[in-house]
Amino acid sequence: MTLNTPRAMLERLAFGCFLALLVLSIGLTGLGAIFGLHGGDARPAILGVAGLLLVLAVRPLGYKHLHFREWEDSFEPADGGSAFELDPVLGKRAQAFAKVLAALEALQQRIAAGKGDVWAVQRLRHDASAMLAAEPALREVFAAELAGHPELS
Repeated sequence: MTLNTPRAMLERLAFGCFLALLVLSIGLTGLGAIFGLHGGDARPAILGVAGLLLVLAVRPLGYKHLHFREWEDSFEPADGGSAFELDPVLGKRAQAFAKVLAALEALQQRIAAGKGDVWAVQRLRHDASAMLAAEPALREVFAAELAGHPELS
């Protein structure tokens, strides 16, 4: 379906209004019920229920004539994966890098207590630097953690 036709634009606008009405009606019903119990004014709750009834009346028409299902499905990622999920290769490298960083921090704490091996710290730093050189995207993923390790920059 083309997205730049006037019909498609109006369908998206109608779907956006439908979603806004749904969310506002749910919120108004809930808050209206709470305020109605404590304040004695039931008008907001009645208005929210009226909005929900309007949503229930418009929904079948929207799904039948305005292609709401297509616009609803457009929220789904196209590749079937999560929008916040790393690709599998980067995910495995990120897990390995997280283990190296955790081992490095644990070893630095032991050295601060006088019980660690200084040469092991250098090996872990070298491993971490090699991982960062092999996968530059790890710098973005671990930006906050790398701020505490300027030697790895």
